[in-house]
Amino acid sequence: YIFYDYHRPQDIPKELHHTYDYVVIDAPSVRDDVLALYARAARLLLCDTQSATPTCLNLFGWLGACRPAGHKRNNEHNSEGAVAKKKKKKKGRILITSLAGKDHAKLMLNLFGVKPVTFLPTIPNLMYQYHIYVNYESERLSK
Repeated sequence: YIFYDYHRPQDIPKELHHTYDYVVIDAPSVRDDVLALYARAARLLLCDTQSATPTCLNLFGWLGACRPAGHKRNNEHNSEGAVAKKKKKKKGRILITSLAGKDHAKLMLNLFGVKPVTFLPTIPNLMYQYHIYVNYESERLSK
């Protein structure tokens, strides 16, 4: 467990920067300034490329992650000491929940590079409809 204060993304430990393939975000607020802070944190944490064994991170006002034992980044040495070949793959993935609506979708695209998916979560007794936004193609979320 690593404490995460969303007000201070710059305080995320340097050893976590650019080490995650997938970030899941459920921000405590949908205000533009709060989402901008989460976008900054996501950019700090996500890798430039995805590894064969993804590592995930959840940002729910706190930071929690686990990396599989023996997991290496594409530029780390393998057990024989050779540098693993880099494979150019898609950039790190983001899944975030936030408000529905055209204006909000534009904000989400600008901040995170994400678009709403077809799947709509049903959350009883909420005042607003929420969407799931992602920056990748998802067959399951497109239904």
